[in-house]
Amino acid sequence: MRPTTRARILITASIAVISIASRAHAQSAEAESLFNDGDRLMAEGKLTEACDAFEASNRIEQRAGTLVRLGECREQNHELASAWSAYKDALTRVKDPRKRDIASAKAAAIEPRLSYLTVSVPEESRVDGLEITRNGRPLDRGD
Repeated sequence: MRPTTRARILITASIAVISIASRAHAQSAEAESLFNDGDRLMAEGKLTEACDAFEASNRIEQRAGTLVRLGECREQNHELASAWSAYKDALTRVKDPRKRDIASAKAAAIEPRLSYLTVSVPEESRVDGLEITRNGRPLDRGD
């Protein structure tokens, strides 16, 4: 391989690496900004907006700490099932033992206060294509 060809390959590879790193940093900065907005909005008592900011941050960069804060926000907003779900999701991503303890304790504290919905469709009433939804999402058949 000629030296000029080798140099072109190295330059192209370097540009690609820099481009990818810049995008990752921009996403992290945007996620961090939304997370900070969520904290500020919670402190101001604007819970709906705060929860939306935490959710947006989590969509950009999924982190256990963001999910814990989302859970706390949902809990303060009396959305217990959503709070419990956020804490449980945090447990699937957490690496920090302190955050694991927080998410576990909070999920366990909410669990006895959750409401449960059981939908029972007798076999003789089932029809092909029957789909039961809740909030636009199909319920798990649980067969």
